[in-house]
Amino acid sequence: MKKVTGFILMFVIAALTAVSVPAQGSSEEELGRMLSKVASSTEFKIYEIKHQNAEDIESILPSLPILGAQMLPSRQFNTLSVYATPQVHEMLASIIEKYDVPRRTIEFQFFLVKATSLPNKGIKKDELPEKTLAVLNEVAGLTRFKNFELMDAPFLRTREGSDAQIVGRGSDAYSIRMDKVEIRGEANKHQIRTNNFLAGFTTATFSIPSGVAGYTTGSSLRMSTALELTEGEMTVIGTSQNQDGIDSDAYSIIVVVTAKVL
Repeated sequence: MKKVTGFILMFVIAALTAVSVPAQGSSEEELGRMLSKVASSTEFKIYEIKHQNAEDIESILPSLPILGAQMLPSRQFNTLSVYATPQVHEMLASIIEKYDVPRRTIEFQFFLVKATSLPNKGIKKDELPEKTLAVLNEVAGLTRFKNFELMDAPFLRTREGSDAQIVGRGSDAYSIRMDKVEIRGEANKHQIRTNNFLAGFTTATFSIPSGVAGYTTGSSLRMSTALELTEGEMTVIGTSQNQDGIDSDAYSIIVVVTAKVL
């Protein structure tokens, strides 16, 4: 109740600065009527944010104190409590209606590929889609890596504005994480972005022919980068940052990723 009283007093003060001071001798009744008129010109409303975060909606709204209004977001109830004139409420309702829409779902597919400059059995054509094979052929033409072996091809779904993570276990273990995935651009030209793409390959095993290196080794590789891709297009991310003393020129992990908005 104290907060509500505080809001009303702030509006009263703001209004008094915009009106002339009553002439000397004005009665207390006249002053009371003026204060009552100012208070009655503002309305209190609670806006329930259904699909987005109330704090995110608040961040895109105009500066309400300039408009003679006050707003209090609630993270617990995902609401916006607002004291404002009917005109300001009308504007706020229009903005909230535009931006408080269901968050879209994004589906990623990752092709996790072990790449080596050393001879090996290579990748089977039926293991990967034609587009992905074409991308790897481009990688082979531009880098030292000529042979590829598919590790896994997981799918990952998340909502825009949310984090996403997937973990694979087995002889080839990995972890992929993306922070706050965002969608930008128009339909059919969506740009999907995260400022923090993290991938770790902790037990990826490279079978190296005995005639070349003489043993099979486990490896620990990591990659960290901002990631932006166009819906439907293949994007390649690679690393050769191994931590196990094996020649980084000999092998790498290549991530080929594509995404679509559902």
